[in-house]
Amino acid sequence: VNDRVLAAAGMTHSDAKRDGHRPRGPIATGYHLSEEGVWGRTDTLRAGNGTPAGGGEATAKDLARFGTALFEGRLVTPAMLARMTEPRVAMAGTGKQYGYGTEIVSGREGRSIFGHEGGFPGVGASLEVYLPEGYVLAVLSNPTGGAAPVADAWRDLLLRSIAPAAKP
Repeated sequence: VNDRVLAAAGMTHSDAKRDGHRPRGPIATGYHLSEEGVWGRTDTLRAGNGTPAGGGEATAKDLARFGTALFEGRLVTPAMLARMTEPRVAMAGTGKQYGYGTEIVSGREGRSIFGHEGGFPGVGASLEVYLPEGYVLAVLSNPTGGAAPVADAWRDLLLRSIAPAAKP
């Protein structure tokens, strides 16, 4: 993963983490809101090292580099990206569909947005790539679920800013 994905995407401040891994730099402390309404640190919780469910580390800038590398064909061929971003299954109650490893949203003016959201206690992540322009939105947070509301707000602003001008 480090060689074939992270390095190929130019993600110089990210790591898939392996046993014996030492962080490349300062790591944000994660926080989670308990059912009792108390915020607590999540330092002791660990996702499996380098698994699809987490365990890696990245910066928001590197996450954006990943989205750009996908769009530019540096990680998969354009034909494979088209297959990955073809809607396959509706995600109930979300307005999204799932492709091969991607979530797909139909945006305004016929735009398509693909990416993925995820999280773990004390971690939130959202990556979106806007087609056909190739704009990339990457949001990371250290409270559980913190990335989605920020990404939602930025998505609305971005779609309004790239909408075609109204005709007189």
